[in-house]
Amino acid sequence: MPGLTRWRSAYCCTTSANSRSAALVFRACGLGPTKDIVPFITLSSGEQIDGAFELEGWHYIVECRWRERLAAIRELDGLYVQIARSGKQTMGLFLSINGWSEHVVPLVKQNPDKSIILMEGLDLRMVLAQSLDLRRLLKAKLSALNLETEPYFPASKLL
Repeated sequence: MPGLTRWRSAYCCTTSANSRSAALVFRACGLGPTKDIVPFITLSSGEQIDGAFELEGWHYIVECRWRERLAAIRELDGLYVQIARSGKQTMGLFLSINGWSEHVVPLVKQNPDKSIILMEGLDLRMVLAQSLDLRRLLKAKLSALNLETEPYFPASKLL
């Protein structure tokens, strides 16, 4: 996919099944590794990240949640810390397959950094079904965050 390049050599989640699933998703979207899948990336600081990519000069750290329960705001805290410790052109993509609690979006809006965009399973499904281009979706999500202070922009609004 043009404009999206690998930032690190591996993408994943912390269990081997999730690692394979995430790697397949990233690969299908043009973000994935071209070499063997590694379970997670451990940064020199000891932190682990599920994935990373670059889009138009900005670096994105990806945090994946492949759980039945809705994600809570506490699950975004680690991503905020990783972004804060990274370079100035680093943002976060929080992917929660089953979405998040009703408190997440309002609390993310209150954060003065505005450095995380939210993505849920339905968004991802639309990309994988080729109903929507991932790059177009990411740009729409970024516009919503930057211009409307909206961390979640549903893919369905682009159809």
